Amino acid sequence: MLQTRQIQNRSVVRAPFFAAVVLTAGLMSCKRETPDEYRYAPNTPVSRSTVAVTASAPASRKKPPTKKPPQPVKAEYSSKDKMVQIDGFSIDQFEAVLINVAANGAEILHPYYNHPESEDLVAVSLRGMRPQSYLDRGQADRFCKNAGKRLCTTKEWRRACMGKSNRLFSYSQKSDPAACNLGGPHHLSEFFGTNNKNWTYENFNDPRLSQRPGFLAKTGSHMECRSDEGVYDMLGNVQEWVSETVKGRGTFVGGFYSNPVELVERRASGEGCTYILSGPHMSAYRDYSIGFRCCKD
Repeated sequence: MLQTRQIQNRSVVRAPFFAAVVLTAGLMSCKRETPDEYRYAPNTPVSRSTVAVTASAPASRKKPPTKKPPQPVKAEYSSKDKMVQIDGFSIDQFEAVLINVAANGAEILHPYYNHPESEDLVAVSLRGMRPQSYLDRGQADRFCKNAGKRLCTTKEWRRACMGKSNRLFSYSQKSDPAACNLGGPHHLSEFFGTNNKNWTYENFNDPRLSQRPGFLAKTGSHMECRSDEGVYDMLGNVQEWVSETVKGRGTFVGGFYSNPVELVERRASGEGCTYILSGPHMSAYRDYSIGFRCCKD
């Protein structure tokens, strides 16, 4: 009886202690439980109960920032495009350079010494720039059209060169060795040897040729090399493609910096503004000496 009573008493003593332990554990487990709003990773679907919990948070009164419309990019080069109006047409005042127009309107200058690969380049007439060469007649025509212009005809080009006074040289009736960028050495020999029979098409398109100091000049830098219509560098610097072809062969005029000052060559006809080289090269020909300028109706 004593033993039994002791067990019963022991049970009576332990019962309150066991209940306290269970209650404490329950409370602790409630404290450790993670609230619903922290259980879910971002972008994870949640239950309605979770939404109800998060909805109780005070909503921000700040308005979401409004997106500003993109600002137009200032036309860095095309806005400075210079043309001269003569009779019923206009002609670029300077030999052409090329720009690439990005989707946002930003304009990137194409390296004048590299053959242009893109068909989307735009011809621009600018002072103080080294003009583009290393391009064929078809490319010159396309880049003029991309600018809303076209290649000049030989007649238009000569009219702009000879001016109102109908001068044989754009600046005077007589040649002046100091007026235009003409009469320089034929510097391919210093790069590729003196035997021109060994010169290759790749040699004529070497980018180093136009980058060598003292040869290709910046447009408008020869102040005297100007027609009385205000058109610069029509003689020398780079010879220029015109629109005419002869049996698929291209035509260029004006001569380049290694031509004689008088612009008289065995293969060419005419002198000064009447100088024209037609026949030696196909329209797809290109090299370091040939550039262009554009005209417009």
